[in-house]
Amino acid sequence: YLNVNGMLPFEDQVADYIRETGHHVLYRVTPDFRDSELVARGVEMEAESVKDQKISFHVFVYNIQPGIEIDYTTGNSWEE
Repeated sequence: YLNVNGMLPFEDQVADYIRETGHHVLYRVTPDFRDSELVARGVEMEAESVKDQKISFHVFVYNIQPGIEIDYTTGNSWEE
């Protein structure tokens, strides 16, 4: 859910821009782990197009899924 509904729209935006323009994009994704958790709480996504600044975002995408409870410490998940 994190990958498809959370991250993919931003990834597609960057990929489409690069395909259409051939320009470079500064891009970084940083997972957010707390203490010794095995599963990230989410990811911080940052991107900026170098030449024209048509791509510019800095977002946090939470690792959640409707109807699913996640134990970030153990990696276990279950239906709510």
